[in-house]
Amino acid sequence: MNRVRLLWTSSREDYKVIREQLGFTPHNVDYYNLALSHKSVLVRARKDSQSNERLEFLGDAVIESIVSDILYKQYKNANEGVLTSMRVKLVQRDTLNKVAQQMGLEKIIKTTPMNKTHNFNVYGNAFEALVGAMYLDRGFDFTYYYVKDIVLKKFMDMSKVINDDHDYKSKLIEWCQKNRVRVAFSVMSETKDKDHNVVFKSEVRLNNVSGGTGTGYSKKESQQMASQVALKRLKKDRNFFRKEKNNDSNDRSQESSCAVN
Repeated sequence: MNRVRLLWTSSREDYKVIREQLGFTPHNVDYYNLALSHKSVLVRARKDSQSNERLEFLGDAVIESIVSDILYKQYKNANEGVLTSMRVKLVQRDTLNKVAQQMGLEKIIKTTPMNKTHNFNVYGNAFEALVGAMYLDRGFDFTYYYVKDIVLKKFMDMSKVINDDHDYKSKLIEWCQKNRVRVAFSVMSETKDKDHNVVFKSEVRLNNVSGGTGTGYSKKESQQMASQVALKRLKKDRNFFRKEKNNDSNDRSQESSCAVN
């Protein structure tokens, strides 16, 4: 990794902070300093430095891979739809925000006071970036162990999260799989709020018919909001999906008039 320009320099104190907060000593603390640097502090300081967004992208993929493997091995009789639903609940933004707060990451995240007060997704984003840093610094095996034996056991109640009925995306996916309906999510736009945080607008399409749109500070959050809109439409009018599909000749053969409970 090329040395990045941070707002501080690495020191023994950095290693001590990471060790005390996360429970292990990093090999290269620069990865973790970067993971805990939200772009808002760089914008305010007018520094042309890297933020944690690239590590967040990497960590998101690593977390999904680890959680998928754990669920596959633990729930041997669960089908693809059930496994997908459980994974969505475990890696959704709200869940990761709570994990990050349980871990005490708010104490070491470098961000603006406004973000800490109003944008709780900063915590979940930092956790994903931290996992990305851990993967680069200590490798996949160590990261797998940390997520499985530390994060999921100490900072998350897996059964409670999995049985939570407020995950709109999972409920929509389950309904679509049950009724043989294709579901697809897409990002319609990316804008920025006054604090330079990215705001996503996503759409969910059911058999290529728009089911709803939603916005959020992450793609996952915007997909949750879009899913909630789609579920409300389906629940309010059980004929909605049938009427909309009848306007799409390509999807007539897959008509479904099932209601959402």
